[in-house]
Amino acid sequence: MRRWVSENRLRPTIKTPGGHYRFSEDDLAAFSGTAAKDAS
Repeated sequence: MRRWVSENRLRPTIKTPGGHYRFSEDDLAAFSGTAAKDAS
């Protein structure tokens, strides 16, 4: 995922102070081409 972020193919929602990336489920679903599932 770091490579995809560095290639601007995927954009993290936030980057933590420790350098980890956080992504929204909707962004990941759009990137992967699948629909996000409800967590109910």
